[in-house]
Amino acid sequence: MTIKNVAYSLGTLNAPGPTVAQNLPFTVHKHTVQAVVTGAPATGSIQLEGTLDDVTGSPTWFNLSGAQPCTANTIFHVVDRPVSGIRVNLTALTGGTGPTVSIRYLGVQ
Repeated sequence: MTIKNVAYSLGTLNAPGPTVAQNLPFTVHKHTVQAVVTGAPATGSIQLEGTLDDVTGSPTWFNLSGAQPCTANTIFHVVDRPVSGIRVNLTALTGGTGPTVSIRYLGVQ
């Protein structure tokens, strides 16, 4: 069996809100999210969100990971959550000096 994976850069955020949404080329059930943080924020939180809908429409998003702290560089994994579309939502970012959070995603079928 061939293992398929897909990787995306989902962008850099400097205020709470979602990254660009990404349709996946196949159903992914193992997920890794990497956040590179600058500006030393006092608080920061992200969550991986997924959908079975086409992300180019008006999909319904579901929290796959729960809140993950991101006041410093971090990486986290989510398994057994099959979806066909993903995004990361920066739910909190305060303090620091011009903080940013750059998000990368890796999914495995």
